[in-house]
Parts: sequence; C-alpha cells; structure tokens
Amino acid sequence: MSNFYLGNSYQQTWLTTDVIGWYVLPLDNSTCDSVSSVATYANAAATSAGVNLSAYAHIVYVMPWVNCTWVGMANVSGSKVWINQKLTLGVAAHEIGHNLGLNHAHSWVCNNTGDGSGTMTGPYCFGLEYGDGLDTMGWSKDGPHFSPFAKEFLGWLNYGSSPPITTVQTNGTYTLAPYEMGGSTPKALKILKSVNPTTGFKTWYYVEYRQAIGFDSYLATINPGLMNSSNILNGVLVRTGSLDDNSNTSYLLDMTPATYQLYTQDPALDVGNTFSDPAAGVTITTQWVNGSSAGVSVTLSQPCVRANPAITVSPSSQSGQPGAPVSYTVSVTNKDGNNCGPSTFSLQASVPAGWTGAYSVPALTISPAGSATA
Repeated sequence: MSNFYLGNSYQQTWLTTDVIGWYVLPLDNSTCDSVSSVATYANAAATSAGVNLSAYAHIVYVMPWVNCTWVGMANVSGSKVWINQKLTLGVAAHEIGHNLGLNHAHSWVCNNTGDGSGTMTGPYCFGLEYGDGLDTMGWSKDGPHFSPFAKEFLGWLNYGSSPPITTVQTNGTYTLAPYEMGGSTPKALKILKSVNPTTGFKTWYYVEYRQAIGFDSYLATINPGLMNSSNILNGVLVRTGSLDDNSNTSYLLDMTPATYQLYTQDPALDVGNTFSDPAAGVTITTQWVNGSSAGVSVTLSQPCVRANPAITVSPSSQSGQPGAPVSYTVSVTNKDGNNCGPSTFSLQASVPAGWTGAYSVPALTISPAGSATA
C-alpha cells in the first residue's frame, strides 16, 4: 500500500503503519452495524490493550466479514477507513483516497439516440458515480493510477517537485509520457473548457496517456468484458474537472460513443481520431503513440457564443369573424456566433383560453445568422 502511494505521488506520500489486534467486538456480524459502533468498540479494545491511538493520523478498521452491502467505507477528508473482508490494494487505496479528500471518480454518460449508440453531448447526459474505471476512485478494484485531476488536487502533479502538467494556451502538438516513465516529459495536458460567468470557476479538459507499466500493468491482461485494453493503450484519455468548485471529482469522457456501454469499456481517443468542443473552441487529436510517449495536437479557436434568437411575427395584428381562422408567419433568426453549429428551436403556440393555435412545423433548425419561418 505504501509503495502504491509512493509511486502515484512521485515519492511525496507514503504510509507508516502498525498492525494491532485482532479484537473481538460485542457486535453481531450477521447484521450491518453502524461503522461508528465498530470504531467505538475497536478503539476501546485497543486502548485497553495499551495502544496510544492519538499517535496515529489515520485508522483502518479491518473486519473478517460483516453482513453489509459495502466492502469499504471512509470519511471524505476524515481519518477513518472501514474494510469489510476485502483487504485488497484497490479497495484500501480507494478508501484512503477519500480520507485525502477525493470523492468518487465519475464518467460522463450520454445516450439519447434511442438506437443503443451514445453521443458526446445532449439533453440526456449525466455523471455516473464510480464510472471511471481508470482511476482508483472509480469502479476498478485493480488499483490503477489516480487520474491527472486527482493527482493535481493532491499536489502530485504540477506542484513542487512533481512532474509537470502542460496548460495549453496555443495551438500545437504536445508530447505526453505515461505516469511511471521517467524523465521530464509532462504527464498530462490541461485545456480550458469553460468559465462560470457567476462564480468565475474554471472547468478544464485533462488529457493523459496510460500504459501497462507499474501499477497500471494490469491493463495488459484486463478482462475484455470490463475494458478494451487495445483502445486504452493506443490512445489518450480525456476527462473534465474543476479544482474550484469543491466537487473533488473528475468525469471521464467516452471518445467512442458509437460503441455505447453504461460503464464505458473503450473511452480513449485513438490515433487519428479527433474530439471537438465548439462551445469551448477546443479540438483534440491523437497524432501518435509508441508505448513510451504520445503526441496530441490541440487547436484552440474562438468559442461558440450562444445568444437568444430574434423573433418577428407578421402581420403584427389582424381581425376576423368569430370562429374564422387567421394565419401569421413567424420568422426566427439564429443569433449565435459564427463558430457555433446549427441550433434547433422548438415552437409552441400560446393563445387565450378557448382558442386554438398550431405551427406548421414543431421546430426549426437554423445555422448561425440564418433565418427560417413557420
């Protein structure tokens, strides 16, 4: 465990531990008692045995088996961890990550096509808790490296003696190295995605290159029903995250949305493929990978700026006999910036009670600066 944290942190974080017990607690393991009860009784037993618990910054309570649905539990930014039978590297590293302030690693899931394939954006997207299987704080129990967002949050990248993250501010091709590859090559790219206009909080894209080396060596032999190692080892991973909003989590993006799975198995942007975010003015392309480094080109352009459409009604007024229909023409002009794609505007009639009204079409799809009528 200590070696795992030493490797992830570039020799900046480690564990010095003592193993004490076992202690028999007056609790029934066929029921799921509160973790606070476990801590209370275990602390009392250790203290009675002469253990000075105040000498420890963190305490991990390991139980042989308790009838609970969880295998591990921890306080976020706290000092206690509970392990239910599964004392493995992946489980223990995950729970200690909570003590260090991290929440669960998410993925960003979009599937609004109705045909089993996914998308990158849309109205039916959500953050899937545990969804990032390539971060110790996600669903994987193999103990993978932490994501670049988590490493930066913890001061293990881009801080002090840590390896650098390249913050991309100009167009170019940038080189990345895997985490356990020596040298001064940056371990991740950081590209501005958005700035919250109210809070000023920044959200970033994080790009990394993973290889089956060291604590990521399991990637070479991972069950293909869980993860497509060929995709991961021959591309780069893209996440979003904000260090400003206290969410303490990142979101793995699926760069192959056509092969949709709820828990994505092939999230990497493989060589020759491109991801574009017109709203951010960001385009990312994986140019090459060779096992020891990856080349990623980033193009920054004027971001898409959305604006409310302009609407005109013609004629402005007219009269008619009771019960006789009258017609109007509604013109909609898309006022979005030129770097935006087409937008679809839904049309709904609002009329007084007892009246009826309907448009000739339910929606208009219009390019920036273009107009259409209904």
